[in-house]
Amino acid sequence: MSGYQYLAGVAAAALGTMSPNGPERLARLESIASWEQYRSAWADVAVEPLEFIEAPDDRVLISIRQTGRGRQSGVPIEYHYFQLFTIRDGKVRKVEFFRHRADALEAAGLSE
Repeated sequence: MSGYQYLAGVAAAALGTMSPNGPERLARLESIASWEQYRSAWADVAVEPLEFIEAPDDRVLISIRQTGRGRQSGVPIEYHYFQLFTIRDGKVRKVEFFRHRADALEAAGLSE
């Protein structure tokens, strides 16, 4: 699975839980615009989920490695981060991002 396929799936899952009307619609449009702006700064972006960790209270913590190259600078990047998904009634209700494993584990109610 490519990084774009993974992120598209995450976005579809998260955004698919929102109502097509009201404030949720505005949040959806803002999320899409934000993702497009972020993506446009990079070339050859690859997002790789490395580890899926089951957490209490219907949550899943995912360790992610992202690589790419600055579209204008050509500078290669590689970094790791974590996403904590809260799932209710089979739908993604919340996605939180963390830079450090310890912070992500703590937020998920887990320890090393």
